[in-house]
Amino acid sequence: GVQTCALPIFTITSLAGDLKINNKDFASISNTEKFDIPGNKEVFYSVKITAPIISVLQTIYNYFKAKQKLKLSFDGIVNSTGVTIPINQTIFQS
Repeated sequence: GVQTCALPIFTITSLAGDLKINNKDFASISNTEKFDIPGNKEVFYSVKITAPIISVLQTIYNYFKAKQKLKLSFDGIVNSTGVTIPINQTIFQS
C-alpha cells in the first residue's frame, strides 16, 4: 500500500521502475493512470509488471531450489504533478 501523511490529497500521475530480486533486475513496472491518495490513508495502487512468464517462474524456482533468502524490492520513480520522487523500497524479505 501507499500512505500519505500531511498532505490532504497526494496525486500520482505516473510510476515507473524495476522490480528486483536480491538486487538483480527481475521485471519492469509502469503505470500512467492518475491516482489520488487521501491524506493520512493507506490505499493499494495497481501496477503493470512486464516480465516473460518463463523467466519469472525459472527465477523463483532457482531461488527456492538453492534455499536462498529472497529480497524483493522496487527501485524507481513516482511523478506527482510535476514533481519526481525517487523510491527504493523493500517489498518482501525472507
